Amino acid sequence: MKRHLCLLGDANSVHLRRWAQEMLARGWRVSVVTARPQPIDGVEQRVLPAVQRASDWLWLVGAARRHVEDLAPDIVHAHYVTSYGTLAARCGRHPLVMTAWGSDLLVTPRRNALLHWLTGWTLRRADLVTGDSLDLVAAIDAYRPRQPAVRIHWGADTTRFQPAPWADKPGFGIASLRAWDDNYRIHTIVAALGRLMAADPTCRCTCTCWAAGRARRRCARRCARSGCRTTSPSTVASATPRCRPCWRSARCRCRCR
Repeated sequence: MKRHLCLLGDANSVHLRRWAQEMLARGWRVSVVTARPQPIDGVEQRVLPAVQRASDWLWLVGAARRHVEDLAPDIVHAHYVTSYGTLAARCGRHPLVMTAWGSDLLVTPRRNALLHWLTGWTLRRADLVTGDSLDLVAAIDAYRPRQPAVRIHWGADTTRFQPAPWADKPGFGIASLRAWDDNYRIHTIVAALGRLMAADPTCRCTCTCWAAGRARRRCARRCARSGCRTTSPSTVASATPRCRPCWRSARCRCRCR
């Protein structure tokens, strides 16, 4: 009999979909409990009532618990600590893995003391917690989970993005699909590029960003003041093909939070 993994998360998210597809490819049975359904070949989905506001998650505990009990998986894996993670913690089935995505630990718990307490309570119910960056792992460990967090990168789709030979890389490029919001610190990258170009005017440098977010206009002005040559696609879909050559030519890639 196949081992059974139950994922709690948004079925319309590329991250959860790739996780499900990879585990299917490894021979697992995979099911998904989700409030945002989208078909995934070979995966059974149990759909929760739609969520309109953050407080709605509190009313989904009963439905989530019934689905998990009925599915009776070998492992439960919740994606996004402050929503599906809390549901999974209330379900009480183990082993329980949680994966933090970023804002669920770096933004939401800082809004008030209750959310901070609930985040800690949730994390301490997991048998393992993962994150994709050192700062996220540090944020997890600050809540004193059952064991130290593990860093696992999301990775890249190598069928679309292949590295070019190092010697053939012509210049310095930065590509980012992060929204231009303050918490992603795009302005820090822009300032660093300005200093680089001021120190070496002959530097061939480009920056490709997804031009969306509350700080978009402010970041664009900083780009102009820094002398950075930028391109700003309006959607992730249009940004991806523009980012691809930048990623291939860049000698360094970084991710800001």
